[in-house]
Amino acid sequence: MLKRPSSRYLWGLLALTLVAYALRIYRLDHQSLWVDEAITLSRSQQPLLELLRNMPAEHAPLYFTVIRFWLPLAGTTDFALRFPSLLFGVLCIPLMGGLGTALFGRWVGLLAALLLTVNPFLIWYAQDARMYPLATALSLACLASLVRALQTNQWWRWAIYAVCGALALYSHYYAGLILVVSGLFALGWLAWSPADRGSVGRRWLASVAAMALIFLPWLPHALRVFEFHGWRPPLDPGTLFRRYLTIYSLGTSVPPDLGWRLTWGFLALAAVGLIALGMWAWRDPAHRPGAGLMLTLILVTALGAILLAMRRSDFQARYFMVVTPTYYLAIALGLVALVGQRPQTTDRRPPPNESAVGRRPSAVVLAATGLAFVLGTSAFSLHNHYTNPQFAKPDYKGVTAYIARWADPEKDAIVLSGTRESAVRRYYPGERPKIYNLEGSRYKDLDEASRAALFAQIAEEHEQVWLLIKHEGPDPARAWFSQHAFPVEGRWITDIFLDRYVTGTGALPPPQPPLSTREVGPVHLVGYALVSGDELAPGDVVKVVLYWETDAPLDRDYKVSLRLVDGAGHVMAAMDRSPGNGSTPSSSWRPGETVADRQGLLVPTDAPPGEVQLVVKLYDLDTLTDVVDAVLGPVWVAEGGAP
Repeated sequence: MLKRPSSRYLWGLLALTLVAYALRIYRLDHQSLWVDEAITLSRSQQPLLELLRNMPAEHAPLYFTVIRFWLPLAGTTDFALRFPSLLFGVLCIPLMGGLGTALFGRWVGLLAALLLTVNPFLIWYAQDARMYPLATALSLACLASLVRALQTNQWWRWAIYAVCGALALYSHYYAGLILVVSGLFALGWLAWSPADRGSVGRRWLASVAAMALIFLPWLPHALRVFEFHGWRPPLDPGTLFRRYLTIYSLGTSVPPDLGWRLTWGFLALAAVGLIALGMWAWRDPAHRPGAGLMLTLILVTALGAILLAMRRSDFQARYFMVVTPTYYLAIALGLVALVGQRPQTTDRRPPPNESAVGRRPSAVVLAATGLAFVLGTSAFSLHNHYTNPQFAKPDYKGVTAYIARWADPEKDAIVLSGTRESAVRRYYPGERPKIYNLEGSRYKDLDEASRAALFAQIAEEHEQVWLLIKHEGPDPARAWFSQHAFPVEGRWITDIFLDRYVTGTGALPPPQPPLSTREVGPVHLVGYALVSGDELAPGDVVKVVLYWETDAPLDRDYKVSLRLVDGAGHVMAAMDRSPGNGSTPSSSWRPGETVADRQGLLVPTDAPPGEVQLVVKLYDLDTLTDVVDAVLGPVWVAEGGAP
């Protein structure tokens, strides 16, 4: 018979569950939906039969079906879409406690539940509208129910095992690793079980058959997953395992090199736990089932990872979320082992002179230090997750809010290059400017000449262009607008680059020489054309074309700094960028060739009225030495700024 859980254990597990809920609901909808979450939303809004019929080969249907019925009840806000993942993630806490307790006793169960509670990797995906927390919760339920079923041979536990196993596979195909583990573990249990082997074996076989029957209708579709080869280039095994172990320990919210150094602390605790478990199992048969399950999980996971790496170039850390509780269970065992005592199985009473936690102060301090390391590093990662934009999802909320602050919806245009049109439309506050999605069906197949004609049309019809870029490598839209319009600003908002251009109409005015020039080296500023005129209002853009020449080839790329300087020599506004906004770097200039460099500078909205000087510098970014320092001439700021 299993012992009834103590009230202290239940209260402890409840407290951890509530903490897990708080950590996962905090800023649940703060970040924008990323592309996979947008897929969840669009797919789950289809009629059910259409959803199932159109399910791609790499996806299982359960999660999307759940969301399909959830959305009409809760709505399609970011919070509502992510809330089921939160619930499934929180459910993992008591399930982990139950599994750890069934195998190694209550201290290990509570410690393992604590590790899941604060783990940044699991918290990140509990705030993500995808299937991974559901698959993990069902996998934990599958293992926990199997252990209890083997211990008690109660039919209803076998039924839970069969249903949870099938549903886990309906959630994510990598849950098949858990089913392989559970089968091997059950066979090992039956081989070593001293009594009632026949009855337990028959019920196990019946549950496996039930599991297979439940999944059978989807099996033909599931087999198509072997035709899917992924979306991303492969990683070498060393990089892959290093990256994934770091992610499982600290999530994705720490710098990779620092994360890997900190991960060694987690690996050390897990190694201590596994070594200690092996010693306990050698000395005490009561620990052998738990040791067998841990060993099977580790071996199957490692073998599965190797085979998948050979078979498929693209598999992500999140795919293995279903087996990560093994890692946290090993760390919990390591913390208990540091105390100097072995954990107690549920059905074994400790001898009178032995307690579940040791009494040596030095051992307790050592274990407390290990736990403090885990909690402290997790808190550091979570702080980054909640507050540091460097580790955030693509911030479409921030991008659209910034554009809306400055854009005129009737005169401006938004050009998307690798960014999601649906996200821009979802988050843009108020009336939107016209959107040109270069990867949409209307424009994605244009040849170079047709694309240039499109850009020319956009520049003619709109006074300002906002270009959103989210891809690697050169961007044709950026190159064209940098040479035919005037760049005003460029900024990263998470991993989205936002370029702002003002267009120029009509012929350029003739070049004129600068008022004064100081030059060092072969580069000359031979003239400039002030397209915007010399009278500007606060909030206007200085539009100027700089004409450069060089007497000799240049071996480096210089930066251009365009500035407004008041009479006291104070810089009122400045913008530094590469010549041609990167389209005509100085290392590409040919001797004797005149290079036209379009530059733009925003006049501050609080600029006081009066005369200011337009200054340009060409400088070496490495040494910060000026190659050219020129005063172009005066411009006048009209009334309208702050006094």
